[in-house]
Amino acid sequence: MRYQSKLFVSGGLLAMFLTLSGCRSGQGICHVDRCADVPSGAIPAKPGSHLCEWQQAQVQSASIDQGVFYQADFVGNTDQLSPAAEVQVARLVEQGAVGTVPLIVEPSGDPHRDAGRVTMLASAFSAAGASIAAEQIQVAYPPALGLEGFRAQQVARQASRSGNQGGGQGQNGGGSISGSGLGGGGFF
Repeated sequence: MRYQSKLFVSGGLLAMFLTLSGCRSGQGICHVDRCADVPSGAIPAKPGSHLCEWQQAQVQSASIDQGVFYQADFVGNTDQLSPAAEVQVARLVEQGAVGTVPLIVEPSGDPHRDAGRVTMLASAFSAAGASIAAEQIQVAYPPALGLEGFRAQQVARQASRSGNQGGGQGQNGGGSISGSGLGGGGFF
């Protein structure tokens, strides 16, 4: 009787070992067949390589967007640059990115106003120390379109609500959008 129980336990352990080792007729643990033939050169990508490629694509898209001047970068319906746009021009010149990123002006719907905005932008770059011809500035829709109307208000409101968790631009009421700031966490 003892011999039979030892044999039964030994047989059970052997069956469990073969099952767990993955060398059985089907799939092994977690459906991974450890006895499968792996073709030569089938080395998995390094951890984080897909994330790195995605991040590089995002950085490249963001760098292209640095040279875009939206309608909000001009004062009202004029061709006068806003103070934020003047800072953007100065940063582009300071970083040496003037020749590397495309300069794009978002169309306003009025070709005469768009031409005036291109001329004003070219003179702003010249005043900042980078000689740019008006022909180098495109009037085109930017790759990253801005939001308008109700949707823009929704996004700003959502950003101000979630900003107090540490991911926004300001903390606990800092900023300038209705006293709460974009990412500020205050009341909107």
